Amino acid sequence: MTEQPAHNAIEIEGARARNLKNVSVTIPLNRWTAVVGMSGSGKSSLVFETIHAESQRRFFETLPHGIRVWLEQWERPDADRISHLPASLAIGRNQQPQTGITRISQTSGLEEELIRIMIAQGELVCPACQLGVRSSSVEQVLQAVEKLPAGVRYQIGFPVVLREQAGSPISPQQIAAEKAFWEQTGYSRFLAVQADPALQHVFQGERFVVVVDRLQSGQADLSRIRESIEQALTAGLGHCLVLVDHTDLPGFDRADWLLACQDESGRPFHGLAFSHGRECPACLTSVPELQPELFWGGRTHGNCGQCSGEGIIRLKDAQEICPECSGTGLGVIALHARLANETGTRLTFAELLQQRIETLPSTLESVLADRSPHDSAFRNLLKTVDQLVDLGLGPLRLNRLTRTLSRGEFQKVSLISACRQQFVNTLILLEEICNGLHPEDRAKVSGWIRNLVSTGNTVITVEHHADVIAAADHVIELGPEAGVSGGEVVYTGSPEKYLQKLPSFEEAPERRIAQAGESLEIRDVHLNSLQGVSVRFPLNRFIVVSGVCSSGKTSLICQALSLAVNNRLADRNSVAPSAVKDPFQTVAQVGAIEGGDVIDECLVMTASNWTGSSRSTPATYLKVFDEIRKLFAESVDAQKAGFKPSHFSFNSSSGGRCQRCRGVVKSKWICSSWPTCV
Repeated sequence: MTEQPAHNAIEIEGARARNLKNVSVTIPLNRWTAVVGMSGSGKSSLVFETIHAESQRRFFETLPHGIRVWLEQWERPDADRISHLPASLAIGRNQQPQTGITRISQTSGLEEELIRIMIAQGELVCPACQLGVRSSSVEQVLQAVEKLPAGVRYQIGFPVVLREQAGSPISPQQIAAEKAFWEQTGYSRFLAVQADPALQHVFQGERFVVVVDRLQSGQADLSRIRESIEQALTAGLGHCLVLVDHTDLPGFDRADWLLACQDESGRPFHGLAFSHGRECPACLTSVPELQPELFWGGRTHGNCGQCSGEGIIRLKDAQEICPECSGTGLGVIALHARLANETGTRLTFAELLQQRIETLPSTLESVLADRSPHDSAFRNLLKTVDQLVDLGLGPLRLNRLTRTLSRGEFQKVSLISACRQQFVNTLILLEEICNGLHPEDRAKVSGWIRNLVSTGNTVITVEHHADVIAAADHVIELGPEAGVSGGEVVYTGSPEKYLQKLPSFEEAPERRIAQAGESLEIRDVHLNSLQGVSVRFPLNRFIVVSGVCSSGKTSLICQALSLAVNNRLADRNSVAPSAVKDPFQTVAQVGAIEGGDVIDECLVMTASNWTGSSRSTPATYLKVFDEIRKLFAESVDAQKAGFKPSHFSFNSSSGGRCQRCRGVVKSKWICSSWPTCV
C-alpha cells in the first residue's frame, strides 16, 4: 500500500494499549476506514483507547482546572506519537439504558425542536379550566374582532371580580356599590356573567362585565374599535372581553366562548377573553411563562408533582405508571401547553408526543399557522425525521421509551442523536454500529456513513460485516488472533483485496437435521408491530429469526414467546406466573400455545442482560471472584484476623478496600493524570 502523506492522514507510531504490540499505522483523512479482526484482536484498543483517548485528552487539557475535576479524565495513551488528529466523536460505546423514562423524542433530539416550536407559537392552558392562556396585545385583539363576519353584534368590555373575604359571601349591596363606582367613572352598561357548567367549579366570588362599547362588525370605524380595546385593557388592568351574540362563527372554536353573559334584556353573549398577562380568563389564575425548563421532566420546574418526574408510582410490592403525567414525568403545565391555529385545530404537547415519527411533520403543518417564528426549528425537525425514516424508524412513536427498543433500533437512534449537527473536519468513530441489523438496514446505515464522509469528515468503524466493509474506502486488520496472539497489523489496503482472502460461507452446510419432530406453536400474537401473528418453531433445531429493523423480531421471541412458555411452565408447576415488573413494558397478547411439552426451562439472553457496574471486572461478573474471596477467607492468616469474604472485596465499604481511593484505583483530583493509588 502507498502510504498517505502526513498532512492527509492520521499517523500512529508505537501504540501499546492493552494487547497492541507497538502498532504503527496511518489512517487516511476524509475517508472511511474499517478496522477489522476477530474479537479480542485489539480493534477497540486502537480505535477508542488510543485514537479517541488522545483526542479527548487534548480537548480535556484546554478546559479550566475547576471543570476538569468534575469530568471524566483521559490518560495519555501508551503510544510514541500520534499526529494530525482531528476532534473525535465516539458512537456506539454506550450500553442501552435499562431504567428511566427517556423517550425516543429526547434521544433523537426531536423533542428539543418541538419545545422550541411550542415556546415560539404555543399557548399555555389553565389546568383547571382547560382554557388557553396567552399574552395579547391591542393588535391581536383587533385581529380577532376583524375576523367576525359582517353584521355580527358584539360588545367590548372588561371583567370585574369581587372575591369573598374570610369566607363571607358577596352581598347584593357590595355588588351595587361596585357598579356605582364604575358608573361614576363613566360606564353605565353591565352584563351578568353566567359561566359554562364546565367552569362552575373554578368560579369564586361574584363577577360582572363592564361594557365599554357596543358595535356591529363591518359598520364601526377602525379607530373607534382600537380606542375601545385600549380603554378596556386600561380600565380592566390588562383584561379585555369581546362579547358576541352567537358562537357558530367561522374561524372560532366552541372552547373560545365558554364565558357566557346576558344583557339587561336577557339576550346571551359569549366572551372571547384577552389579557396582557398570563392569567386564565375564567378563574384568573396566573400561569408561568412558557420556558424550556417546563418541558424537562428531570428538572424541578418541569416535574410532575405526583411522581417527582420519575413517571412511576412506587407501591409496596409493585410499580404503576403515574396517572397524573401518564408516565412522562412532565408537570401539568407542560402537558397541557398546546399549539392552536385560526381554524380551531389544537394539539397539546402530550398529544404531539403520541405521534408517530413519520406523521409528525404533517401533523405540525396542520396546526401551525405561521412557521416563520420557528422556521429553523422546523427545518431541523424535518431533517431529523427524514433521517429516522430513512433508517426505518418512521413507525415508532415519539413517546416510546428508549429502553424498550430493540438493539438495532437503539443503535440507529444513537447514530442519529450523535450526528444531528453538521459536523465538518471531525473524526467520527463507530463501534459495531451495524451489529444486529438486517442486511437491508446495514445498507441504509452504510449510505448514511458515506454521507458523513462526503461532507468532509473522517470515519473509522469497528466492523465485522462483509457488506459494510465493502462500502469502506480503506481496511486495517488486526490479529492474527485474539488476546496475546493478536495486537498486530496483518493487513492494510483496499476492501476488495481484503474480502478476497476471507472464507466463503455462502454454501449450505452438508448436513442438516431432519425436519420431522415435535414443534412449538404460538398463535394470534399481538404486540407492538405484531398483529395477529402465528408462528411454529421446530424443536431441537437451530432457528434464526430475521427481518428488517422494527419488524417485530424482539417482540416475537424475547417477549411473546418467552412469556407464553414461562406462563405454561408456571401452570405446569402450579405456581403463579411471574408478573411483568416494568409498568411501561407492554404485555404480549398470545391467543394460544401448542406443543413444546418437553420444554422444562426457558432462558432469554440479550445484550441487555449485561448489568455490570463501572466497577465490574470479568471475574466479578462471572462470579469467579466470589470463590477467590472465599478461598482467601479460609486461609490461616485470614481466620486469625477474623476476616470474612467481604473483607477481600474492593466494592465493600466495610471490607478491605482501599479507603483512600475507595476501590476505584484512580484519583481524579490530580489534574495531569490519574495515578495508580498507592
